[in-house]
Amino acid sequence: MRSENKKASRKIIDFLIYGLISAISGWTFILCLYWLLYLNTWTLRIVYIIISILIAGFII
Repeated sequence: MRSENKKASRKIIDFLIYGLISAISGWTFILCLYWLLYLNTWTLRIVYIIISILIAGFII
């Protein structure tokens, strides 16, 4: 019985962590898009590319 409870709580924790990561990466993506559209400079484009590569690598 106890091991079942541990498994359930572990699944909930994993789900929360995954949700948090996806929320953070989603907001980062939106912010980067905002930068690209409104502050259209080369340095920000480079930063955007680096961040998007990092996020893609982190998710995959």
